[in-house]
Amino acid sequence: MHLARFAHKMEEAFDLAREGQLAVTPDLIDCGLKACDVIRLILEGKAEGEAVPGEVEVTGAFARLLPATGNSRTVASMESKPLTQIRAAFEIVFKPKREMFYSGADPVTLLDDLRALGQAHITAHVDQVPLCLR
Repeated sequence: MHLARFAHKMEEAFDLAREGQLAVTPDLIDCGLKACDVIRLILEGKAEGEAVPGEVEVTGAFARLLPATGNSRTVASMESKPLTQIRAAFEIVFKPKREMFYSGADPVTLLDDLRALGQAHITAHVDQVPLCLR
């Protein structure tokens, strides 16, 4: 929930930019880059339930970049969609260390478990997989 609350302003700003309603400026890019640092800290659990370093500043910067009517547009569009139409997407990058393959671990089982959660698109980069395991 912490991540979702933080990412909302960033998502809104980039949605507006994609739609041509917000100019892509150095300030917007700077906010996006700083937001990546904040997201990393949130994911690492550096301050459970509390704002992580830089979070308040980045949230304020995004709020200043957004038009005053931006929030009502986003909320209204979300409210108009039935819950069954709202989808979430995740990108998971899994890059195991070479030694994992010698320990008996089975990454295919992990990928199958992820597929069970919903639609999945998996791209295998096998350049680091030992030849005996390909």
